[in-house]
Amino acid sequence: MREAALDKKGEGFVALDVGNRTILADTFAIVTGRSKIQTRAIADAIVEAVRKDGYTVSRIEGYADGSWILIDLGNVIAHVFTPEQRSFYNLERLWGPFDYAQPFDSAQGDTVKPFDYAQGDTVKPFDYAQGDTDKPFDSAQGDTVKPFDYAQGDTVRPFDSAQGDKAFDSAQGDTGKPFDYAQGDKVRPFDSAQGDTPTERP
Repeated sequence: MREAALDKKGEGFVALDVGNRTILADTFAIVTGRSKIQTRAIADAIVEAVRKDGYTVSRIEGYADGSWILIDLGNVIAHVFTPEQRSFYNLERLWGPFDYAQPFDSAQGDTVKPFDYAQGDTVKPFDYAQGDTDKPFDSAQGDTVKPFDYAQGDTVRPFDSAQGDKAFDSAQGDTGKPFDYAQGDKVRPFDSAQGDTPTERP
């Protein structure tokens, strides 16, 4: 494949090992043609060479446009780009080996390896108030949430009169916790006129 691409004056040929990071293929082969006419010529040469060697071409995409031609050979996918498209999609950055000498920075769009504080990876402190939802809340990392406040309409924690929650009142339709006189819960007096029926006792 490489020889076929270079015979048509393809430039910047690279092969990326992606087998341990995707099920799409084991290798991405990338090469540049200076024009759409040249990318088509390179693609034709690659297809002719691999078929001559007995390999099957599963699919070809983008040939008509010519700016990015994808040739699927099963365990190898060839990408033939014009210079502008190769620079724009930058598959080498997305799928190439990660440079551990440079700290990982999600703000730069780094997505190659798992985030690791021990490697010097840097992100802004997680803040629920900013709508962050991408990692578990961890106060040790400086994560911050506002104090729970019923007056603000917060309804997450269980009813607790010790926290100043208003007295439970079934007449108001409260149903949040088991009735407890010791907590100051109150119910209206028994009234048969309201259809109340006493529980039979033994």
